[in-house]
Amino acid sequence: MNTKSFLCLLGLSLLIAAPAQAALDRIEETLELDRSQVELPSYAADRIVVRSCADCETQIFQAGASTVYQLGFNGEQVDLQTFRAAAFQGPATDTLILVSYSTENQQVTRIVLGTPPSAAAE
Repeated sequence: MNTKSFLCLLGLSLLIAAPAQAALDRIEETLELDRSQVELPSYAADRIVVRSCADCETQIFQAGASTVYQLGFNGEQVDLQTFRAAAFQGPATDTLILVSYSTENQQVTRIVLGTPPSAAAE
């Protein structure tokens, strides 16, 4: 392969690779909170109110029928009432809750109880 062909091929590969270098869009965000920072929904289509810090603005998200409630990071999926019962065991500041939501419409996709219910009860 001569130098001219090599440079042409290199230039083409750089042009093809350029779009892959574009910034990725965030489609989901996750907040790491303790129970004192989040007001969990009472029913399936309820709102979730979050205050990440004392000086932070209150954020309001929407839960829905497609919101997943999970006990533990790799734990089982449960219904809302089972999740709430587990989340309210133990001190609020020792209960880790992860709230994941769509950045497009503020719809909550998943809520994970990061503190296992047995550890929260201690």
